[in-house]
Amino acid sequence: GSRSDTLRTVQAARFGETLRTAKAAQELLRSAGDAPGEASALMMQATIHLHQKAPDDAKRAAMEALRVCQRAGDTKGEADALKDLSGVHAKIIEADVKDGLKPQRSAIQEAMALTLDAASAFQVLADTPKQVGALLQLSRLARLGKRGEEAAEAAREAADLAERVHDVEQFGEACL
Repeated sequence: GSRSDTLRTVQAARFGETLRTAKAAQELLRSAGDAPGEASALMMQATIHLHQKAPDDAKRAAMEALRVCQRAGDTKGEADALKDLSGVHAKIIEADVKDGLKPQRSAIQEAMALTLDAASAFQVLADTPKQVGALLQLSRLARLGKRGEEAAEAAREAADLAERVHDVEQFGEACL
């Protein structure tokens, strides 16, 4: 009824205000030459767009965050931005599944490729916890795409790495 309409209107106004703030922060950080900060503001925008159910805008903002890190030569930021971009794709796919829609094969393949790129980047950076997180996301995406063998392989690799660095929480998640 009208109560839920009012709540949606208030929520939309708050998201709009938060988005304007994130865009202003992005501009300020860009002009200050703070690439990591600018990328972070862009990812905030991507998250807001996801909440607003604007997946294309979320992908654009996340992709721009990746480009900012690449232009700055920030390899750690680039790896994080790749993981964030793949996370945006994964959240869109998960939302479709939750809504009873069948995700497009190409969307799953793109999300998996981005996630694999992030896992590889974290491996190069020797950031094992983030590599494990990317592999766990890869496993979830493969399951959503009904690619059982790939899901199991990514989960096994995540479990091995998590065990090696004594990360009990991620080890447990990989074993599920």
